[in-house]
Amino acid sequence: MVPRKLRRTVLDLAHEGHQGIVKTKEHLRSKVWWLGIDKEAEKKCRECFGCQMVSKHVPPLHIKQTRLPERAWPEIVVNLLGPFRTGKHLPVVVDYFSRWMEVDMLHSTTSAAVLKCLDSYFAR
Repeated sequence: MVPRKLRRTVLDLAHEGHQGIVKTKEHLRSKVWWLGIDKEAEKKCRECFGCQMVSKHVPPLHIKQTRLPERAWPEIVVNLLGPFRTGKHLPVVVDYFSRWMEVDMLHSTTSAAVLKCLDSYFAR
């Protein structure tokens, strides 16, 4: 059993070398114990920049490439950015062919407000 005052020091020593959650727990369990030891070890390793740098690299998922449309505006992407501090949102429409971007400012994200904004884009 380790007193509360020494737990941080013991945890730092077991974590030395940034070997990850499993090894840190293994070091701790072989010598000491206290209530919540596993959760503290996991938290320490998840928040540690060094552990993040030496952890196993997980490659990003394969990105599916889309074919380029033959003309402007048959395929678009629509996103809503926000809310910002002012409470407003930015609807962003990008044409896949030309990469042309249309941006507006909305006070509301109701379907009626978004459709009105999209109607003006498509009318142009």
